Amino acid sequence: MKKFIVALAIAIMPVIALAGGFVSPEDLPKAANEFLSKQYAGQPVISANRQCRNYEVLVKNGTRIKFSRKGELREIEARRLQSLPRNITSSLPEKAAAYIKGAYPMSGISYIEKTRSKLYVRLSGIGRELVFDKDGKYLGVDM
Repeated sequence: MKKFIVALAIAIMPVIALAGGFVSPEDLPKAANEFLSKQYAGQPVISANRQCRNYEVLVKNGTRIKFSRKGELREIEARRLQSLPRNITSSLPEKAAAYIKGAYPMSGISYIEKTRSKLYVRLSGIGRELVFDKDGKYLGVDM
């Protein structure tokens, strides 16, 4: 019985490894590594975890980032009471970045989530979550 359990454990290990788990930062998709080196130069990756369809990354300054399996940015959240880097707007559609800069020039961004059809951006300090379509057209405020 003991040999059977050991054999079974060895047989399912590769399946568990494919399902997800920790990965080295070098094993992230190329687009994810390019984003990290551009936006977070000098901030090492503390942990990188692969889940079914996403990669979750934690950067030294406390920022949590979620990438698709292709390395596209899906979600990014600054540590509590902090803002994302100012140059993060380069990862937003041009219209959305221009709207935020014009309407909220003094506010930083603490959270971004990209879905297939919408973009959600939370402003630091204000707590408002702005909603845009995928092209960056302003749709309103999500309370």
